[in-house]
Amino acid sequence: MNNLKILRSGLLMALCSAPLGGLSFAADPAPASGTGLPASPAVSIGYGVKFTSDYVFRGQTQSYGRPAVQGYVEGRFLDWFYAGIFMSSVSFPSHPWGLSNPALELDYSVGLRHTWDKFTLDLGAMYYTYPGQIAVGALGGGLPATDMNMWEFAVKPSFAISEDVTIGGVLGYSPNFVGTGAPETYLAGNVKINLPKIPSFEAMTWYVSGEFGYQWLGRTHLNNAFIADVDLPNFAVWNVGVAFSYKNTTLDLRYWGSQLKNGPGKSCFVATSMANACGDRFVASLSFDM
Repeated sequence: MNNLKILRSGLLMALCSAPLGGLSFAADPAPASGTGLPASPAVSIGYGVKFTSDYVFRGQTQSYGRPAVQGYVEGRFLDWFYAGIFMSSVSFPSHPWGLSNPALELDYSVGLRHTWDKFTLDLGAMYYTYPGQIAVGALGGGLPATDMNMWEFAVKPSFAISEDVTIGGVLGYSPNFVGTGAPETYLAGNVKINLPKIPSFEAMTWYVSGEFGYQWLGRTHLNNAFIADVDLPNFAVWNVGVAFSYKNTTLDLRYWGSQLKNGPGKSCFVATSMANACGDRFVASLSFDM
């Protein structure tokens, strides 16, 4: 049961590295010395909202297969530092397996992000919280077994091979994955390819992108008299999709999959305490980013 919480946490990792756009609080920047290009503003703010048919992270639903609403705000400082907040509706019901049933997911991120020519490096940390989660033991029998709040640390490099092709990677680590006491490591590679302009739709851009990763999970350490510690399953996960952008609006159509198998007693249940949270999933999302 405890293992169930495993799946909820990870989703934010990707959002904390979302590129920052938007409002600049500096005066119009002068060209950087010797480059002829505008200097980056001292402070800028990005924010956005997303409506999605299913909140999926690493192939696992965070919204019980239902639609979700998300939003974020991120500030960037001196073209090096960033701090942000991400929020999403979630659904982890407290029955039948003693999940903590939080009201929402609220995550805080901080880090360093900088670009040198075609190479960008992001070193960040995120603290995932779940306001409204049921107190440990509130359901009796030691359930729910843990507090889901957790830290996760990530390194995310990316390189623009050309104007149209960017490759990247993610290395994430948590010493206490969603409160299970198990360590977690995630390693992935990703690619984004801009597609040719469509005649008569020059203002629209579109691209394909995907990621393939592997997640290693250790043994739980719950200190709970009612639930034995177990080795959580390792698994591969992937996604691929196409997105269409017009001004600040993006429509994303994406397929998610993983090695976790649905069904009572199968690997998805061991990892998440939900029998049908994994498997192939097609997700449509509409986002507005400023």
